[in-house]
Amino acid sequence: MSIKWTRKILTNPNDLMETMLLINKHKPKISAFDTETTGLHIIKDTPFLFIIGYLVPNKNTGYVFLVDIRKDEEFFHNTVRFFKETLKETKVFAHNIKYDLHMMHNIGYPELFSNVSDTSIYMRLGLDDPVSLALKWFARTYISKDANLEEKEVALYKKYIRQQQTKALLEKLSEVELPDEIKLTGRETRWTKGIVDRLLSDIESGELIIFEEVEKIVNEVLEDNSLDPNYYPNIPDDILYPYAFKDVELTLETFVILDPIVKSRGQLKTLELEEKIILPLYEMERVGFAFNKEYMLESKKKVYNEIMKYRTKLYDLLGERVTAGQHKRLKEILNEWSEETIESVDKKSLERLSMSTKQKELKEVAQVIIKLRTLEKWYSTYILNWLNKEYNGRVYTQIKQAGTVTGRVSSDFQQFPQKTLKDSEDNELFSPRKMVKVTGGDYPAIFYIDFNQIELRFQAIYTILIGHPDINLCRAYIPFLSHDKDGNQYEPTNLEHQKRIHTEDWFLNENNEKWVPVHLHRLMTYMAFHVKEEDNHPDWKTLYRQGKSTNFASNYGGGIRGIMSAAECDEETAKILLNAYNKAFSSLIHYKRYVSNFINTKGYAEGLFGRRYYNTGAHQAQNYLIQGSAADFLKYKIHKVSQYIKEKGYKSRFQMNIHDEMSFELHKDDPISIITEIRDIMSELTNTPVPITAEPDITYTTWDEKEAL
Repeated sequence: MSIKWTRKILTNPNDLMETMLLINKHKPKISAFDTETTGLHIIKDTPFLFIIGYLVPNKNTGYVFLVDIRKDEEFFHNTVRFFKETLKETKVFAHNIKYDLHMMHNIGYPELFSNVSDTSIYMRLGLDDPVSLALKWFARTYISKDANLEEKEVALYKKYIRQQQTKALLEKLSEVELPDEIKLTGRETRWTKGIVDRLLSDIESGELIIFEEVEKIVNEVLEDNSLDPNYYPNIPDDILYPYAFKDVELTLETFVILDPIVKSRGQLKTLELEEKIILPLYEMERVGFAFNKEYMLESKKKVYNEIMKYRTKLYDLLGERVTAGQHKRLKEILNEWSEETIESVDKKSLERLSMSTKQKELKEVAQVIIKLRTLEKWYSTYILNWLNKEYNGRVYTQIKQAGTVTGRVSSDFQQFPQKTLKDSEDNELFSPRKMVKVTGGDYPAIFYIDFNQIELRFQAIYTILIGHPDINLCRAYIPFLSHDKDGNQYEPTNLEHQKRIHTEDWFLNENNEKWVPVHLHRLMTYMAFHVKEEDNHPDWKTLYRQGKSTNFASNYGGGIRGIMSAAECDEETAKILLNAYNKAFSSLIHYKRYVSNFINTKGYAEGLFGRRYYNTGAHQAQNYLIQGSAADFLKYKIHKVSQYIKEKGYKSRFQMNIHDEMSFELHKDDPISIITEIRDIMSELTNTPVPITAEPDITYTTWDEKEAL
């Protein structure tokens, strides 16, 4: 269906009067808006263009309006307030809407629209594992191959901006010595356009920048030129305005295409859930985290020094300046030394060299490269990245609501490692969780509510629901097939029995022994290696880690390769672990058959809360159902807890969910009981045969020092 668009640039009150007449005439039900902004920071940056449009009901026509704050600030705000009021009854879309809501909040509109939706959610629910959730990708694929013509015009002007930047930087950088570590080939003697372009790309991608003199010049030149190659108030109106109009038009056309598909796929219940948590997630994003900048700057210096130490080591070993990222040159050098052909210098290849080679030099080089890459990645991803994001003492991240097939949310913080980066002498260089500290003042603490093995619990629930309970999985959480001292059989969905799980003794039906919850990871370790913790085996920690990793990898649908990666083991060990897993949880074969039969019968797989997965294989779906059910359960809880905090008038605030853990800033005026109240809400699941449990932690200092309550 082709939609005819009318575009209007609003510049004066008469334009608003004409627009009001149009809206009163058309009575739209669906609208969409977008912003063009000064940058990507969700708190610091602001919009300079506001674009909004709507579909005319029962017509293949639509209207899009644009107002520019740079032309007349007072009129801009009058226009925003006008649309806030006149379109408040419509369902308002944007693509990645939370970002645009942030932009409008930053100029005084904290609740611009309340009835909101997001076309990226429609893409996730209406398409089969799309290649991308980008609006332009969808438009080129499903609307028109020319959907990005306006974007190309902007890209050409961006190229011009980049050329200006490069020219200015090349002139200034020629005054300083070219660091060996950022030479493109290792043999340049002076700054070149290619090196400067690479430097600018590294800045945009957050890659390693450690040369303070160079970094200072780059920042000065970019600031002096006021040129940002991505968000660009300097682009001429005749290029930028058509681009801005187009995004709103494509957003509405995307809705028109996907809405009937989402409905026909029975995804309305999931859509409703996703729309309910848009605003709670948006509010969480705005809270952010108090930033331990002093610690981060100290860590930056330590890691920088360690990087320099290992770069010197690499130079001494190789006899020339080669960076850890120059794969081609590294491979050439190592092949000159090696008795066997080295096909790659990726992580796995280097790990094999570092462990198995008979040549001492190769082994040492491989170890140095591995360590150097680790240091550089941590420096770039977890230190520079967050130092650059710090604003007014806090850091903020965006939560990708529709970023995964399963339904899990994702963010930068999801990838945060718990471990500590250490030097060769086991001294701490950087502990990422020390970056997050308590705000203080009105918010003296952060408390966390963490689900206890939620995905393994959902796996156990599934085995019961399909009529083939797995004994070991179920007995990890409930006294399954057991009785109390009076001979009463345990009933999984009996709430009274559930309350008595850990307050009285239960006895196994088969031998009358006292039920003790099965420790799934110890069981796996024993089944695979015939080793118990009390045996004091010298490799117990490694074997236990491999057993635990296998439980999660297999639960996510991973086979031999998945276990090798998760458990960091060879193929032979992975086979042993997989066989042990299949023996330990023998009833899971019935779950796999259930998923396969369901797909063959229905044409899709469906999670416990109604989310459907179309055109997926049974192997993938086994993972999707477990992860997706846990993800939707968490989303229901985000909505419910958010409502509860507002209804009770509490001042504590939702901060973030990280994997299966939710964090909150505790307000000084709220009772400490808020923690157990929220924990109880999170644990509630009606008629579940396996209870969901959540455990609270609290810190009065940093995330790294949280303690169990």
